[in-house]
Amino acid sequence: FNSAPDIIIILNSKGEIVSANTALKKNKDLAKTLPGSIPHFNDFFTIPETKNAFRYFTRLKKGGSPETRILLKSNRKKVFLCKISVLNKETNKKQYIAVLRDITELELYQLQLSASERRYREIFNGGSDGIFMFSSNGAISEMNATLKNLLQPGGVNFSHIKYVSQLMQPVHFTPEKLLKKIVTEDT
Repeated sequence: FNSAPDIIIILNSKGEIVSANTALKKNKDLAKTLPGSIPHFNDFFTIPETKNAFRYFTRLKKGGSPETRILLKSNRKKVFLCKISVLNKETNKKQYIAVLRDITELELYQLQLSASERRYREIFNGGSDGIFMFSSNGAISEMNATLKNLLQPGGVNFSHIKYVSQLMQPVHFTPEKLLKKIVTEDT
C-alpha cells in the first residue's frame, strides 16, 4: 500500500478520504492543499465535464470506473488518471478505493510529440526537396509530391515503383530526364 508509486486513497460512501498511502503526501501539489479536517475527494479533484467528480465515479458500473482523466483543482495543469472501485460493499460501511497516477509529464510529452509530428509533416509535404520513406527491406512507404514531380517528367506515371532499387534504376531516373524537367519548368 505505502510502497506503491501511484496514489491510493480509501474513501467512505460520502467521498471523504479515510486513508491514503504515502504517495499522496509525497506529491507536492497535493500535499500543500491537504486541509486539517477530513478532506473530500472533490476538494482536490475535478472533471471538467461534471461538477461532482466523486459522484461521477460512484454512479458507474459495479466493476469499477474506467480510467478517467481528472485534474487537480489547485493546479489544473496537473493531470491524473483515476480509477475508483468498490472496496467494501457493506451498505453501512461502504468504501471505495481510488488509484491515481500522475500523467502530467506524459501529457506534456504527447503534446510535444504531436507538435513535432506536425512540423515533420510540414517539412515532408511542403519541402522543395524530394523525400521518400522506406522500410528495412527497401519498400517505399511514402514519397512527397516534390519527388513524385521529379520522377514524372513529361507526365510519365511512376506509381509502379514500390522499392528503392526500382527508384534508382537508370531507366527511371536519368540525368537527361531530370535536366529536361528542370529546363522546361524554368522557361
